[in-house]
Amino acid sequence: MLLTKYHGYLYLLVVPVVLHLSLGHGSVEGQTRPSIPTPIIDGDQTQYDWEAIVAVLQGAGHDLPALDVPPSLRVDFVTLLDRSQRYAWGCGIGGVAPPGRRAVGALVYHRQTTPLRYVLRFGVLPGQVYAAEALLFLAQNGIPLPPEDFEIIEVLRRNSGALEVCHGCIISTESPREALSDKNLENLQEIWKWFLERFKYDADESLTTHSSGPGPAAAAVPVR
Repeated sequence: MLLTKYHGYLYLLVVPVVLHLSLGHGSVEGQTRPSIPTPIIDGDQTQYDWEAIVAVLQGAGHDLPALDVPPSLRVDFVTLLDRSQRYAWGCGIGGVAPPGRRAVGALVYHRQTTPLRYVLRFGVLPGQVYAAEALLFLAQNGIPLPPEDFEIIEVLRRNSGALEVCHGCIISTESPREALSDKNLENLQEIWKWFLERFKYDADESLTTHSSGPGPAAAAVPVR
């Protein structure tokens, strides 16, 4: 067994795991990223072939639990598979959260760890960074994260690829290494709880029961 400290939190790893990953393209070394049917992201009019997406992802993630996403959260999930998403907390003059941030917020609120693990492994770069950050926040709140996912996140934190970001009205690029830097992760608890409260999520209630189940009725959450 191995004890490891991750940004101030102590975790017990049953076995040390070494993975060789190339997360710039969302793939494990020696494998290609699965060809996921491309969703057309357009708010409530988003189009996607759910059965085809599930078939591809479950075929690639045979070691993961079944991908069972409540229908009301499927648009949020497929949004994180969209390559055009920006990584940000707020964009524009009013600091409006971009679709990717709202989508990952809905999955965090409903404790959807399994979909987030699929995005972490097989998503495009913006979705992977969102998923990594969200899974770390959930892990800090008592929802277990497997050792292999910590390893994947550590590889992602060394990734120097280009990630489109926005800070208010300023659009720029930064790397996952910068987005998931120690400095940014230090404030993970505070900023996520602020975000959940800002969008009228009940952060305390959503994290009371530590499970990866669907949580409260998804339709009751004002995500959009």
